[in-house]
Amino acid sequence: DLLGGYADTPWGEKTRPAGTGLRRSSSFFGSGKAFLFATSPDCSEEEKQEKDYDRRPNDSMHFYMWTGENEYSQICDVEKGSMGMGGGGSFGWFVQDDFTVGSSGRCY
Repeated sequence: DLLGGYADTPWGEKTRPAGTGLRRSSSFFGSGKAFLFATSPDCSEEEKQEKDYDRRPNDSMHFYMWTGENEYSQICDVEKGSMGMGGGGSFGWFVQDDFTVGSSGRCY
């Protein structure tokens, strides 16, 4: 099984106001063009009926589009060695400790 996402905004550095240097943002960024995808996820019938679940017949890929419930698309914290996508409830996917620990969950 594979879990991932399309990030429409570069995982780049953001500039602090008034020329105070560069920093990585530990807040969310990105837009509604970002999405998550999975192969063979374990979904309930209720989840399959929701608007953010898009699966075409005979596809092995499942796409989870932005719901519009929030603006939690991408997050990155270089100091903590973590990054993730999705949010609200839990992250769609989140990795930390330099990619040695990860989790996924239902996000809104």
